[in-house]
Amino acid sequence: MEPITKSANSLLHGTQEVSWRGSPIKGIWVGGRFTADDHGVAFAPNAMNKSMHPVDTTWQMEYAEIRRVRVRYGVGT
Repeated sequence: MEPITKSANSLLHGTQEVSWRGSPIKGIWVGGRFTADDHGVAFAPNAMNKSMHPVDTTWQMEYAEIRRVRVRYGVGT
């Protein structure tokens, strides 16, 4: 399989609580690139997000570890 790479945002839980429109979202949204290949999926932050967050926001996961996928609509991202 040829790797597929797309621009995406990742919601990282366990970081900080952010309130938006009265609905608490526990985590931060990080913009970057999502990649899927033969082994699994991975996310890497873009340069701006990498410079803004003091923690490493990259992650990778094998397909066997995925329990569910949700697509969310974003405005201005």
